[in-house]
Amino acid sequence: MKKYLLIPLILFFFQGNPLHAQEKLSRWSVDILAGGASPVGAFGSLNHQQPSGGPIHTGGLAELSGTYHLNRSFGIVLLAGGQVNKGNGIIYTEPPQPLPPGTLPGDEQVQAAHGSQHWKIARFLTGGAYSLPLNKKNSLDLLVRVLAGVQKTKPATYNQYFDNDENYIAAPYIHLPWSFSYQVDAGLKWQQKGRIALITYVGYNGSEPSKDLTYLNFSNQTYNYYKVKAKFPTGSLLFRAGMEIRL
Repeated sequence: MKKYLLIPLILFFFQGNPLHAQEKLSRWSVDILAGGASPVGAFGSLNHQQPSGGPIHTGGLAELSGTYHLNRSFGIVLLAGGQVNKGNGIIYTEPPQPLPPGTLPGDEQVQAAHGSQHWKIARFLTGGAYSLPLNKKNSLDLLVRVLAGVQKTKPATYNQYFDNDENYIAAPYIHLPWSFSYQVDAGLKWQQKGRIALITYVGYNGSEPSKDLTYLNFSNQTYNYYKVKAKFPTGSLLFRAGMEIRL
């Protein structure tokens, strides 16, 4: 009698056990995405303590992420992304430095120089992902991700024309510190044959690096230097498409 009971159990665990089938599914997947990043809010107009030389334009974006799938619905995401937007830099002033020995006031030479005209952003995020099947075949899923981490922002060089000959000064870009960054995404996934799926995401990323900067104020026929804690939000709408590869 015991032998007859063992046969169904063996068949259950080694042939028809759903858990056994799930173990064969890979827990890891890799997403490769690219698209556009459109600045919004203060980043789009670069509206801060001093006027800017112009808005920041829509640029390119690339992301590489890995997801560990806890089950069919939930996963943990590790993401590295890069963003580039064309636009002017941050206007600021440095206090005057002592002239070299033997130099008379008025002998300074202002040289025209071209600087980088792009904002460059790198971010490293982690968080959770949720997947909801939208059809019975499980070929179409709704995706939601909530991520947070750190961001490094490199502003463009600030250029400004200053005479009729179209010479201009170029202030070097400001070294902004690492800042907190967060991202919220919603997307769709179309499962293809094998381990490949097509993915598209729409989302928002926000960060606000800050730095103490010096500005120049002219009042009562006198130039006065003052420092402020300047903040530079980099909020962007992100549009991406690419593929998921199950490992």
